[in-house]
Amino acid sequence: ARRIAAEQGVNINHIEGAGPRGRVQAADVAALTPLPSLQTTPPKPAATGNNETVTRMRKRIAERLTISYQSTPHIYLTAEADMNEAEASRARMNALAAKEGSPAISLTSYLARVVAWGLKRHPYLNASFSEDGIKLWDQINIGVATALESGLIVPVIHNADSQTVRELSECLRSLTRRARNGELSLEEVQDGTFTISNLGMYGIESFTAIINPPQSAILAVGALVRKPVVIDEQDTVAVHPTMKLTLAADHRIVDGAVAAEFLSDIVKALETPELLLF
Repeated sequence: ARRIAAEQGVNINHIEGAGPRGRVQAADVAALTPLPSLQTTPPKPAATGNNETVTRMRKRIAERLTISYQSTPHIYLTAEADMNEAEASRARMNALAAKEGSPAISLTSYLARVVAWGLKRHPYLNASFSEDGIKLWDQINIGVATALESGLIVPVIHNADSQTVRELSECLRSLTRRARNGELSLEEVQDGTFTISNLGMYGIESFTAIINPPQSAILAVGALVRKPVVIDEQDTVAVHPTMKLTLAADHRIVDGAVAAEFLSDIVKALETPELLLF
């Protein structure tokens, strides 16, 4: 007991012994000595952080997309389009626009024209589900997801199927500018029947998106990627721009085969732009 007390720097005369006649034993000294690990290990600092107020826009996004993800049975299909012909077509349009002093036509505008064409052929992708049944919309109103500093907004191009590519491009450019300046009217974000979400400008090659209720589908657009592709039956290989498209559809309205036919037609129209003229 004296040896342990000396090693630990404890005054043995101040220890009450538990042995016979109050004798101090080794166990009495050890009971007063903290474990070495507790003496040498400093407490870990607690994690810290700042609480950020959730904006009304972020709350609205959270509510709508949570409801959509929990209540809508999503099915996802992905296809890859050879964009060589579409990009050549857009380049010719932009060359004409440059001669006239007009702004260039964006890829998203070009896609909106193709999607509008596809929706006329496949009305169940331009529909909504309710307790009263499936509503097939007469208008084709394409929303385009637009990122803001405060969240996400979806300006709507109304009657997109009745507009040319140039008109779609001008409309989308105006909507995007006013969305970022907070100048959109309520009508310009309402009554969308289909949504396009393009993250290709960020280098994202493929992703899945959540359907914007009460719509039946959303098209997620990836980046243009140049890669070797087979271009004919002789297995000739050439480097072409390609793009992955992922369709999310509401399985209550759209079966897999119907969604696949729509996506297949979109790819065909991108690879053969002349189809838009038929």
